[in-house]
Amino acid sequence: MVLWSHKGQYSKIYDYLGEMGSSNPGSTTILKLDNRVFERMYICLQACKEGFKGCRPIIIIDGCHLKGYYGGTLLAAVGIDGNDNIYPIAYVIVESENESSWTWFLLLLTTDLEIETSHNITFMSDKQKGLVEAMMHVLPNAEHRICMRHLYSNFKNNAQFKGKNLKDALWKVARATYKKEFEDAIDELKALSKPVFDWLNAKDLAQWSKSNFSPRSKSYMLLNNLSECFNKMILEAHDKPILTLMEMIRTKIMENIAKKRKLQTSILEVCVQESKRKLNLQFNSPLGVGLHKHEVKNIKCLLDHLTSMLLI
Repeated sequence: MVLWSHKGQYSKIYDYLGEMGSSNPGSTTILKLDNRVFERMYICLQACKEGFKGCRPIIIIDGCHLKGYYGGTLLAAVGIDGNDNIYPIAYVIVESENESSWTWFLLLLTTDLEIETSHNITFMSDKQKGLVEAMMHVLPNAEHRICMRHLYSNFKNNAQFKGKNLKDALWKVARATYKKEFEDAIDELKALSKPVFDWLNAKDLAQWSKSNFSPRSKSYMLLNNLSECFNKMILEAHDKPILTLMEMIRTKIMENIAKKRKLQTSILEVCVQESKRKLNLQFNSPLGVGLHKHEVKNIKCLLDHLTSMLLI
Protein backbone atom coordinates (compact mmCIF):
# COMPACT_ATOMS: atom_id res chain seq x y z
CA MET A 1 0.00 0.00 0.00
CA VAL A 2 1.21 3.49 -0.82
CA LEU A 3 2.07 5.38 2.38
CA TRP A 4 3.54 8.74 1.36
CA SER A 5 2.10 12.02 2.59
CA HIS A 6 -0.77 13.74 0.77
CA LYS A 7 1.61 16.25 -0.85
CA GLY A 8 4.44 13.81 -1.52
CA GLN A 9 2.28 11.38 -3.48
CA TYR A 10 1.69 13.93 -6.24
CA SER A 11 5.38 13.74 -7.19
CA LYS A 12 5.00 9.99 -7.74
CA ILE A 13 1.96 10.07 -10.05
CA TYR A 14 3.98 9.59 -13.26
CA ASP A 15 5.73 6.58 -11.73
CA TYR A 16 2.40 5.12 -10.63
CA LEU A 17 0.76 5.56 -14.03
CA GLY A 18 3.82 4.13 -15.77
CA GLU A 19 3.73 1.03 -13.59
CA MET A 20 0.00 0.65 -14.18
CA GLY A 21 0.55 0.79 -17.93
CA SER A 22 3.26 -1.88 -17.69
CA SER A 23 1.29 -4.25 -15.48
CA ASN A 24 -2.04 -3.65 -17.28
CA PRO A 25 -1.19 -3.34 -21.01
CA GLY A 26 -3.87 -1.53 -22.99
CA SER A 27 -5.14 0.44 -19.99
CA THR A 28 -5.71 4.18 -20.44
CA THR A 29 -4.01 6.43 -17.88
CA ILE A 30 -4.13 10.17 -18.50
CA LEU A 31 -2.80 12.98 -16.32
CA LYS A 32 -3.81 16.60 -16.99
CA LEU A 33 -1.76 19.44 -15.53
CA ASP A 34 -2.35 23.18 -15.33
CA ASN A 35 1.00 25.04 -15.21
CA ARG A 36 2.64 21.89 -13.85
CA VAL A 37 0.00 21.63 -11.11
CA PHE A 38 -2.26 18.56 -10.90
CA GLU A 39 -5.73 19.14 -12.34
CA ARG A 40 -7.23 15.81 -13.46
CA MET A 41 -6.41 12.11 -13.74
CA TYR A 42 -8.32 9.44 -15.69
CA ILE A 43 -7.99 5.65 -15.49
CA CYS A 44 -9.75 2.90 -17.46
CA LEU A 45 -8.26 -0.58 -17.09
CA GLN A 46 -7.98 -2.78 -20.18
CA ALA A 47 -9.89 -5.56 -18.40
CA CYS A 48 -12.79 -3.13 -17.83
CA LYS A 49 -12.82 -2.15 -21.52
CA GLU A 50 -13.00 -5.79 -22.59
CA GLY A 51 -15.56 -6.72 -19.96
CA PHE A 52 -17.91 -3.91 -20.97
CA LYS A 53 -18.40 -5.62 -24.34
CA GLY A 54 -20.42 -8.27 -22.48
CA CYS A 55 -22.46 -5.76 -20.46
CA ARG A 56 -25.82 -4.16 -21.20
CA PRO A 57 -25.52 -0.95 -23.27
CA ILE A 58 -26.28 1.31 -20.31
CA ILE A 59 -23.81 3.32 -18.22
CA ILE A 60 -24.48 4.91 -14.83
CA ILE A 61 -22.37 7.97 -14.06
CA ASP A 62 -22.02 9.75 -10.73
CA GLY A 63 -19.66 11.86 -8.70
CA CYS A 64 -18.68 12.22 -5.04
CA HIS A 65 -16.59 14.70 -3.08
CA LEU A 66 -13.22 13.53 -1.81
CA LYS A 67 -12.31 14.22 1.82
CA GLY A 68 -8.53 14.26 1.54
CA TYR A 69 -6.31 17.26 2.30
CA TYR A 70 -6.63 18.69 -1.23
CA GLY A 71 -10.28 17.81 -1.79
CA GLY A 72 -11.42 17.28 -5.36
CA THR A 73 -14.17 15.17 -6.89
CA LEU A 74 -14.22 11.57 -8.03
CA LEU A 75 -16.31 10.84 -11.13
CA ALA A 76 -17.05 7.24 -12.02
CA ALA A 77 -18.81 5.21 -14.70
CA VAL A 78 -20.24 1.78 -13.94
CA GLY A 79 -22.04 -0.70 -16.17
CA ILE A 80 -24.49 -3.57 -15.69
CA ASP A 81 -23.42 -7.10 -16.52
CA GLY A 82 -25.74 -9.81 -17.86
CA ASN A 83 -26.62 -10.81 -14.30
CA ASP A 84 -27.72 -7.23 -13.48
CA ASN A 85 -24.70 -6.73 -11.20
CA ILE A 86 -22.29 -3.81 -10.96
CA TYR A 87 -19.42 -3.60 -13.45
CA PRO A 88 -17.02 -0.66 -12.78
CA ILE A 89 -15.67 0.84 -16.01
CA ALA A 90 -13.64 4.01 -15.46
CA TYR A 91 -12.89 6.63 -12.82
CA VAL A 92 -11.36 10.08 -12.76
CA ILE A 93 -10.29 12.71 -10.24
CA VAL A 94 -11.21 16.27 -11.23
CA GLU A 95 -11.28 19.68 -9.58
CA SER A 96 -15.11 19.77 -9.36
CA GLU A 97 -18.29 18.76 -11.16
CA ASN A 98 -18.76 21.17 -14.04
CA GLU A 99 -19.38 21.09 -17.78
CA SER A 100 -15.66 21.07 -18.59
CA SER A 101 -14.76 18.16 -16.30
CA TRP A 102 -17.77 16.08 -17.38
CA THR A 103 -17.01 16.74 -21.06
CA TRP A 104 -13.37 15.67 -20.56
CA PHE A 105 -14.47 12.47 -18.79
CA LEU A 106 -17.15 11.56 -21.35
CA LEU A 107 -14.85 12.13 -24.33
CA LEU A 108 -12.23 9.78 -22.88
CA LEU A 109 -14.86 7.24 -21.85
CA THR A 110 -16.54 7.06 -25.25
CA THR A 111 -13.14 6.65 -26.92
CA ASP A 112 -12.10 3.81 -24.61
CA LEU A 113 -15.43 1.98 -24.99
CA GLU A 114 -15.41 2.54 -28.76
CA ILE A 115 -18.83 4.20 -28.71
CA GLU A 116 -18.99 5.37 -32.31
CA THR A 117 -22.63 6.47 -32.28
CA SER A 118 -24.56 7.76 -29.28
CA HIS A 119 -27.76 6.20 -30.68
CA ASN A 120 -26.70 2.84 -29.26
CA ILE A 121 -25.98 3.76 -25.64
CA THR A 122 -28.02 4.82 -22.60
CA PHE A 123 -26.77 6.85 -19.65
CA MET A 124 -28.31 7.28 -16.21
CA SER A 125 -27.47 10.03 -13.73
CA ASP A 126 -28.80 12.44 -11.12
CA LYS A 127 -28.33 15.31 -13.60
CA GLN A 128 -25.25 16.62 -11.79
CA LYS A 129 -24.06 20.17 -12.37
CA GLY A 130 -22.79 20.60 -15.92
CA LEU A 131 -23.55 17.01 -16.94
CA VAL A 132 -26.61 17.72 -19.10
CA GLU A 133 -24.67 20.27 -21.15
CA ALA A 134 -21.71 17.88 -21.49
CA MET A 135 -24.00 15.06 -22.62
CA MET A 136 -25.53 17.27 -25.30
CA HIS A 137 -22.04 18.10 -26.57
CA VAL A 138 -20.47 14.62 -26.48
CA LEU A 139 -23.47 12.27 -26.81
CA PRO A 140 -26.34 14.28 -28.30
CA ASN A 141 -28.38 11.24 -29.37
CA ALA A 142 -27.88 9.04 -26.31
CA GLU A 143 -30.84 8.14 -24.14
CA HIS A 144 -30.31 9.96 -20.82
CA ARG A 145 -32.34 8.65 -17.91
CA ILE A 146 -32.86 10.38 -14.59
CA CYS A 147 -32.63 8.34 -11.41
CA MET A 148 -36.23 8.07 -10.20
CA ARG A 149 -35.13 8.59 -6.60
CA HIS A 150 -33.63 11.94 -7.63
CA LEU A 151 -36.87 12.88 -9.40
CA TYR A 152 -38.90 11.89 -6.34
CA SER A 153 -36.60 13.94 -4.11
CA ASN A 154 -37.44 17.05 -6.17
CA PHE A 155 -41.11 16.03 -6.12
CA LYS A 156 -41.44 15.79 -2.34
CA ASN A 157 -39.66 19.13 -1.83
CA ASN A 158 -42.70 20.83 -3.37
CA ALA A 159 -45.11 21.86 -0.60
CA GLN A 160 -48.11 21.03 -2.82
CA PHE A 161 -47.01 17.45 -3.43
CA LYS A 162 -47.52 15.83 -0.04
CA GLY A 163 -49.17 12.59 1.03
CA LYS A 164 -48.65 8.88 0.56
CA ASN A 165 -51.35 8.67 -2.13
CA LEU A 166 -49.45 11.04 -4.41
CA LYS A 167 -46.16 9.26 -3.72
CA ASP A 168 -47.64 5.86 -4.56
CA ALA A 169 -49.33 7.25 -7.68
CA LEU A 170 -46.06 8.78 -8.89
CA TRP A 171 -44.14 5.51 -8.52
CA LYS A 172 -46.96 3.57 -10.14
CA VAL A 173 -46.67 5.78 -13.23
CA ALA A 174 -42.89 5.34 -13.35
CA ARG A 175 -43.04 1.55 -12.93
CA ALA A 176 -45.73 0.94 -15.57
CA THR A 177 -44.13 -1.28 -18.20
CA TYR A 178 -46.52 -0.93 -21.16
CA LYS A 179 -48.52 1.91 -22.71
CA LYS A 180 -52.02 1.03 -21.44
CA GLU A 181 -50.76 0.50 -17.90
CA PHE A 182 -48.98 3.87 -18.08
CA GLU A 183 -52.08 5.67 -19.40
CA ASP A 184 -54.25 4.22 -16.63
CA ALA A 185 -51.69 5.17 -13.98
CA ILE A 186 -51.25 8.73 -15.27
CA ASP A 187 -55.05 9.18 -15.37
CA GLU A 188 -55.24 8.10 -11.73
CA LEU A 189 -52.52 10.59 -10.84
CA LYS A 190 -54.28 13.38 -12.72
CA ALA A 191 -57.50 12.65 -10.83
CA LEU A 192 -55.62 12.94 -7.54
CA SER A 193 -53.78 16.17 -8.35
CA LYS A 194 -53.77 18.25 -11.52
CA PRO A 195 -50.68 20.26 -10.39
CA VAL A 196 -48.69 17.03 -9.94
CA PHE A 197 -49.83 15.82 -13.35
CA ASP A 198 -48.71 19.09 -14.98
CA TRP A 199 -45.35 18.99 -13.15
CA LEU A 200 -44.68 15.43 -14.27
CA ASN A 201 -46.03 15.93 -17.79
CA ALA A 202 -43.50 18.72 -18.37
CA LYS A 203 -40.66 16.21 -18.05
CA ASP A 204 -39.37 13.96 -20.82
CA LEU A 205 -41.15 10.59 -20.46
CA ALA A 206 -38.19 8.72 -21.93
CA GLN A 207 -36.06 9.82 -18.97
CA TRP A 208 -38.07 8.34 -16.10
CA SER A 209 -40.98 6.14 -17.32
CA LYS A 210 -40.39 2.41 -17.93
CA SER A 211 -43.07 2.23 -20.60
CA ASN A 212 -41.27 4.92 -22.58
CA PHE A 213 -37.71 3.60 -22.26
CA SER A 214 -35.95 2.66 -25.47
CA PRO A 215 -35.47 -1.13 -25.79
CA ARG A 216 -31.89 -0.57 -26.95
CA SER A 217 -30.64 -0.35 -23.34
CA LYS A 218 -31.91 -3.86 -22.55
CA SER A 219 -32.68 -2.61 -19.04
CA TYR A 220 -35.72 -1.29 -17.15
CA MET A 221 -33.53 0.28 -14.45
CA LEU A 222 -35.18 3.22 -12.68
CA LEU A 223 -32.62 3.82 -9.92
CA ASN A 224 -28.87 4.37 -10.02
CA ASN A 225 -28.33 1.97 -7.12
CA LEU A 226 -25.24 0.50 -8.78
CA SER A 227 -23.49 3.87 -8.72
CA GLU A 228 -24.27 4.20 -5.03
CA CYS A 229 -23.01 0.64 -4.57
CA PHE A 230 -19.69 1.62 -6.17
CA ASN A 231 -19.36 4.67 -3.93
CA LYS A 232 -19.99 2.48 -0.90
CA MET A 233 -17.45 -0.06 -2.17
CA ILE A 234 -14.70 2.60 -2.18
CA LEU A 235 -15.96 4.65 0.79
CA GLU A 236 -12.90 3.95 2.94
CA ALA A 237 -10.68 5.46 0.23
CA HIS A 238 -12.38 8.89 0.10
CA ASP A 239 -10.06 10.56 2.62
CA LYS A 240 -6.80 8.92 1.52
CA PRO A 241 -3.83 10.53 -0.31
CA ILE A 242 -4.26 10.51 -4.08
CA LEU A 243 -2.22 7.41 -4.98
CA THR A 244 -3.50 5.44 -2.01
CA LEU A 245 -7.00 6.35 -3.19
CA MET A 246 -6.35 5.28 -6.78
CA GLU A 247 -4.67 2.04 -5.74
CA MET A 248 -7.53 1.12 -3.39
CA ILE A 249 -10.03 1.68 -6.21
CA ARG A 250 -7.95 -0.38 -8.66
CA THR A 251 -7.67 -3.21 -6.13
CA LYS A 252 -11.43 -3.23 -5.51
CA ILE A 253 -12.12 -3.36 -9.25
CA MET A 254 -9.67 -6.20 -9.84
CA GLU A 255 -11.13 -8.15 -6.91
CA ASN A 256 -14.59 -7.66 -8.40
CA ILE A 257 -13.44 -8.94 -11.81
CA ALA A 258 -11.72 -11.96 -10.24
CA LYS A 259 -14.84 -12.76 -8.22
CA LYS A 260 -17.03 -12.62 -11.35
CA ARG A 261 -14.60 -14.83 -13.27
CA LYS A 262 -14.65 -17.45 -10.49
CA LEU A 263 -18.45 -17.36 -10.35
CA GLN A 264 -18.72 -17.68 -14.13
CA THR A 265 -16.55 -20.81 -14.25
CA SER A 266 -18.73 -22.47 -11.59
CA ILE A 267 -21.97 -22.02 -13.57
CA LEU A 268 -22.46 -24.48 -16.42
CA GLU A 269 -25.86 -23.28 -17.66
CA VAL A 270 -27.30 -21.59 -20.72
CA CYS A 271 -28.33 -18.45 -18.84
CA VAL A 272 -26.83 -16.33 -16.07
CA GLN A 273 -28.66 -16.57 -12.74
CA GLU A 274 -30.75 -13.39 -12.98
CA SER A 275 -31.94 -14.21 -16.50
CA LYS A 276 -32.76 -17.74 -15.40
CA ARG A 277 -34.88 -16.39 -12.53
CA LYS A 278 -36.85 -14.18 -14.91
CA LEU A 279 -37.31 -16.94 -17.48
CA ASN A 280 -38.56 -19.32 -14.82
CA LEU A 281 -41.37 -16.97 -13.87
CA GLN A 282 -44.79 -18.23 -14.85
CA PHE A 283 -46.37 -16.21 -17.61
CA ASN A 284 -49.55 -16.19 -19.69
CA SER A 285 -49.58 -16.52 -23.46
CA PRO A 286 -52.67 -15.24 -25.37
CA LEU A 287 -53.89 -17.41 -28.27
CA GLY A 288 -56.35 -16.05 -30.83
CA VAL A 289 -59.52 -18.16 -31.14
CA GLY A 290 -61.65 -15.86 -33.28
CA LEU A 291 -62.45 -12.23 -33.99
CA HIS A 292 -61.62 -10.18 -30.88
CA LYS A 293 -61.47 -13.40 -28.83
CA HIS A 294 -58.48 -14.90 -27.10
CA GLU A 295 -57.69 -17.90 -25.00
CA VAL A 296 -54.99 -17.62 -22.34
CA LYS A 297 -52.56 -20.50 -22.20
CA ASN A 298 -50.48 -20.86 -19.05
CA ILE A 299 -46.81 -21.74 -19.51
CA LYS A 300 -44.82 -22.53 -16.38
CA CYS A 301 -41.24 -22.27 -17.56
CA LEU A 302 -40.01 -20.32 -20.57
CA LEU A 303 -36.45 -21.48 -19.88
CA ASP A 304 -37.36 -25.06 -20.85
CA HIS A 305 -38.59 -23.83 -24.24
CA LEU A 306 -35.52 -21.62 -24.73
CA THR A 307 -33.13 -24.43 -23.80
CA SER A 308 -34.82 -26.91 -26.12
CA MET A 309 -34.60 -24.38 -28.97
CA LEU A 310 -30.89 -23.87 -28.34
CA LEU A 311 -30.26 -27.61 -28.31
CA ILE A 312 -32.00 -28.30 -31.63
